[in-house]
Amino acid sequence: MAGKDNRHQIDGDTRQQHADGGRQQNDDGARQHNHDRTRQHDDDRTGKQQDNGVHQAPQALTEEQAARILAGMNEVIRAGEEMRKLRTEMITMFAAFGWTQDTIAQLTEMSQPAVSKQVKKSKLGDAPPPMDLSLDQHDIPWLEGRLWGLAEEISEATEACDDTARCTRYVNALARGRKRFTPQNMDELRRLVEEDLRRHQPHLPSGYRDAYDQISRALDVPPKATSSTSKSKSTRKGTSASTTTSPSTSRSTSAPTSTSTSSPSARRTLAYQIQRDQLRGDS
Repeated sequence: MAGKDNRHQIDGDTRQQHADGGRQQNDDGARQHNHDRTRQHDDDRTGKQQDNGVHQAPQALTEEQAARILAGMNEVIRAGEEMRKLRTEMITMFAAFGWTQDTIAQLTEMSQPAVSKQVKKSKLGDAPPPMDLSLDQHDIPWLEGRLWGLAEEISEATEACDDTARCTRYVNALARGRKRFTPQNMDELRRLVEEDLRRHQPHLPSGYRDAYDQISRALDVPPKATSSTSKSKSTRKGTSASTTTSPSTSRSTSAPTSTSTSSPSARRTLAYQIQRDQLRGDS
């Protein structure tokens, strides 16, 4: 009897274990099913988000954004157009100096036929005499070019001393056409140059200060004071008032007639280079 009871007990335990195992399997299956449903839901949601990203209309570009994009392009294009015009004028000027077309072609990196075409367009037979290249001239574009050249030399001299001049960024902006040669910009450049001359005086040649003083004094002469007297006299004589010098500048070398026929850009460029060469020769 005891043996039967033991067998019944064992059979009962075995059935209980099978039942428990079945419930465990069912629970595991339910959890796996729920996990698969959750994963499928997440995948569906991700797919919808991706579809929304692909088909979503792009945000409209504002006028302000377009203006910022095009600003740099316009500056480069404008500077390029101005440089082409300036080079054409320089070719005419070089030809007036008596240089051969082959020499001009080498300097400008153009073909000789292209230079010849430019020279013919300029009508050299009616061209004025070669421009006066003396440094002591008092028209505004010439003085602006001298100031520009002086600022460039200061910038390079301070850079050689492992320092940065205050006028460096302004000089770079002028060279790239990002700054224009306006009275306001020239006043700012003068201020920066004067500050650099004070800050870096021990490292700069004395000729830099002398050049700045000459340029500054000439720029400080009021335009009305230099032209009011000569304007009435030139009008009576039937001549252009712009080519007559005032008593305040009569002691200096006056600009020849080619000054009025050369563009301000050409005169700035020449004065810029001549001023730099003069400073390098004195340093």
